[in-house]
Amino acid sequence: MHKYLLLLLLLISFSNINAGDIHIFKSKTEKENILSKKQINNFDFAFIEALKYKLIGNNKLAIKWFKKCLKIDKSSAAVRGELASIYYSSNEIKKAISYLEDAVYYNNNNRWYKLELSRLYYKREKIFNSCKVLHSLYTENNEDISILYLEASYFSDFKKWKQALKVYNFIEKERGSSLNLSLLKIKILSNLKYYDEINNELEKLYKINPKNLEYYALLANLYSKNNKEEEALEIYKKIIDLNSKDAYPYLFMADFYKKKLDIISYKKYLSLAVEKDNIDSPFMVKYLINLLVNNEDLDIEKSYIQELVNKLISLHPENVYYLALSADLYRFSKKFNKARDIYIKICELNPYVYKHWESLILLDSEIDDYPSLLIHTSKVIDIFPEHILPYVLKSQALLISERYSDIIRMLDNMEGLHIQNKVYALQLLIFRGEALYGLNKVADAFNVFDAVLTISPDEVGVLNNYSYYLSLRSENLHKAEKMIQKCLTLKGDDPTYLDTYAWVLFKMKKYKQALFYMKRLLNVEEPSSGEVLEHLGDIFYMNNLKKDALIYWNKALNKPGSTKLLERKIKEEKYFK
Repeated sequence: MHKYLLLLLLLISFSNINAGDIHIFKSKTEKENILSKKQINNFDFAFIEALKYKLIGNNKLAIKWFKKCLKIDKSSAAVRGELASIYYSSNEIKKAISYLEDAVYYNNNNRWYKLELSRLYYKREKIFNSCKVLHSLYTENNEDISILYLEASYFSDFKKWKQALKVYNFIEKERGSSLNLSLLKIKILSNLKYYDEINNELEKLYKINPKNLEYYALLANLYSKNNKEEEALEIYKKIIDLNSKDAYPYLFMADFYKKKLDIISYKKYLSLAVEKDNIDSPFMVKYLINLLVNNEDLDIEKSYIQELVNKLISLHPENVYYLALSADLYRFSKKFNKARDIYIKICELNPYVYKHWESLILLDSEIDDYPSLLIHTSKVIDIFPEHILPYVLKSQALLISERYSDIIRMLDNMEGLHIQNKVYALQLLIFRGEALYGLNKVADAFNVFDAVLTISPDEVGVLNNYSYYLSLRSENLHKAEKMIQKCLTLKGDDPTYLDTYAWVLFKMKKYKQALFYMKRLLNVEEPSSGEVLEHLGDIFYMNNLKKDALIYWNKALNKPGSTKLLERKIKEEKYFK
């Protein structure tokens, strides 16, 4: 017997009941249900077996043994509570509620049963039953006010606003006003659109903390949400009278006049708002961007937005948010140098934000300032070595500077870096090929170009350059011709590709075809490159058009890209290889 009792107490400690709940010897007629010693022993054995099976997850056998308990003692609240928890865990809510209702009947003092019953009613959307149980719990123990807050929240969840308000009013009557209670009531009152009562609650809040004007702002916001703009406007005017240093009432008034398409008043209040110290920088930036993008109704000039940003910067000269917005406005207006100068300042103020560095190096590239690009990409790589774009742009700057060995060295040092962006990975491979060609490692360069074209067969830059390099060496000209033909198919009459194709044909001694494509180039544009102008002269010469040849050779003179043989060609009026 003792070992069963010990096991019983151990299993009870893992269950949802108290030891005192096991034998509630009262029937529904409130007569004592007296059990014999044998019945008690049988009940305890069955109860232990039931708990054992419940704990190991065998609900079927647990239910079987709990029901044996009920055959012995029909009035056991503990057994019904355990059966309710099993059915709940199996999502049989209806059965769980039935057993919990009986458990509460047989043991009306067990708060856990009542809380669980209320929760199950709530899950079955029997909200009034649920809240009735909660209210009875508070009546039994009026020290626990949290029960009433739970009751009100249950009503709110089901949009029973009046019932929720009634509970909150009861709480106020019982315990008095408080900040949290007033805020909860205001939420309910706003759903009921009881604006006078909201005002009363806000007056209470103001008495609690007269320096906090947020409560007036809350009321104004509620008016605005419910299309009571004039009432909201009066509240904001009151806030401005009480505290003229707050930016947000001015912003509200600006938006009020924006809706009325009153551009003069809108600008007036918006300008006043940006002068205030308490305005949140990220919020103001979003506000101005939205004004820039969605500006059809008022047609605000971009210059006015720039003026506001300049004012913000004058008040907050080191505010990165405003500086970045100003830079982006200049970039939007294609004033890239001004935008770049601001981003230099931003990166000096806060060098540990990658997106600012990215904007800076992209602007360097946009304005073809390769010395600055080289400096800035080197800095950003030192701080953020995991980002790949800076390596791509640094490779570009090094290639322009003909620092081919530095490109190879940098790319070799990147071998441990994981490059997820396939476009960047391909671009870096192309730069490797160009650097190898610049170092006169021609076979290695051509192997790289072949690898690139295997990955991306329509990479027109590589198709063009590879074709041109082959023509310069008079190697594999048929391959060169196929590649440049593909460029023209993909891009049409691009002057660069027309020049390359004409030069490949020239090297293949197809002079008439070369002249045909050069004339197509002239129909597109008048070339300015010394290299292209000299090619024109050479092609005209080989087509016995010497006067035209001399014209273009002279045009090519002293221009970048022309060969050392150009002066001799002009002097002797003859083509030289």
